[in-house]
Amino acid sequence: MSKAETTQGVVKNLIGILACAVLVIFLGVVVPYGIVSSENHEVIPQLTSIRFLGPFLIGLGILGYLLCFSSFLVNAQGAPVLGAAQKRLVVKGLYRYVRNPMYLSWFLILLGEGILFRSFDLLFYLMIWIVFFHLNVVFSEEPYLRATFGESYEQYCNSVPRWIPRLKRIPKVST
Repeated sequence: MSKAETTQGVVKNLIGILACAVLVIFLGVVVPYGIVSSENHEVIPQLTSIRFLGPFLIGLGILGYLLCFSSFLVNAQGAPVLGAAQKRLVVKGLYRYVRNPMYLSWFLILLGEGILFRSFDLLFYLMIWIVFFHLNVVFSEEPYLRATFGESYEQYCNSVPRWIPRLKRIPKVST
């Protein structure tokens, strides 16, 4: 691999990392803030007694997201963006237990925000993301990964669930 190709790959990954960071901050902080600060924001008073769970879920989601992000960068040698210079299938870290831990981490962040702010609107926002990611995974990501990684991805899919984490360790999957 030439120096120009290596530099191009690094630049592509840096752009992917920056894009992910901007999207996460905008969609996970700016948009939720706009939702809870709007005049029409609908509060669920019954969530008052469990508001303390909100920061815990947000923290757990942030930790999971960062672990997935770093695992993806190290193991895939590419940014976690479709079409980025991903060289290997990620089957380590949280990816051993569930195929989409980064999305699940995102859901925990939004769920935590919804509970913390007792917000019906944030919980509805979360539901929109769940539907969007499910459709994206089924109709875009999985076909892309099947075409890119073939049999090793099929083996991974047969061993690791898409959304509900399996807590027992999966058998070794070749990458």
